[in-house]
Amino acid sequence: MRKIIVLLVLLFSSICIFAVVERSPLMSIKKIFIGPMGEGDEVGRFCMLLEAELTRSGFTVVQSADSADATLSGFLVIRQDPGTLASATISLKDPTGKQIFLEDFGPSTRHSSDSDTVKNRALDIAERFRSLRDQGEKNYERALKKEKKKNRGDAPAAPVPDEETRGRIMRQRESMRDAAVSASAGASSNAPSDGSTRERALTQIAPPPPPTQTISLGQTRDEVVAILGQPQKVAQLVAKEILYYPNMKVILLEGKVADVE
Repeated sequence: MRKIIVLLVLLFSSICIFAVVERSPLMSIKKIFIGPMGEGDEVGRFCMLLEAELTRSGFTVVQSADSADATLSGFLVIRQDPGTLASATISLKDPTGKQIFLEDFGPSTRHSSDSDTVKNRALDIAERFRSLRDQGEKNYERALKKEKKKNRGDAPAAPVPDEETRGRIMRQRESMRDAAVSASAGASSNAPSDGSTRERALTQIAPPPPPTQTISLGQTRDEVVAILGQPQKVAQLVAKEILYYPNMKVILLEGKVADVE
């Protein structure tokens, strides 16, 4: 039950965070439908260039408004003054008709050469959409981290126990330790857990096992028998004696250990 409550609290906190931090509208726009852009000989080329630049900026241009996240429309105006100057007014609306974006694009000094102003206006629009989308994502992540940090800071700190509470905790620990010692000593449940009981329990603890003795080169036959006991079988050769044990055999040369197998 406690785990379920914790999960519900975390879920509610996450919902509150996402409710406070709003996403930029352009962050959810992936597929764009290019609608009417006015009339004129350059409008068709402008739409083709705009499709290419939007695709290069990471958007998907679709052929139907029903399958799009937003519809892009506007007006392309061409003026001869004295050369060809192109400007565009662009509107972006979601499927419900709500306007997301509206801006004018005209000749600027950002292009080194504005000879093909129709192409430059398509480039300006695509770069503007990409910039707004990327900046929206950065702002969203920054605001989300800030909100999470704020919520963590609002969590109440654990209260520090006072002197009386700390003393009670220490007494409880002592009582539990005495009870554990009494249980290990085999005392009855109603036996007092005083100092004598603790000492009696400690005296009943088995001593550590003696260190393991090993066979070393140069030991005599008597030392080997003292460690391993009498061998199961003995093989007596000319200058060699072999003592056989269950898991090993000890080879003696001139009465001393020369090898262990």
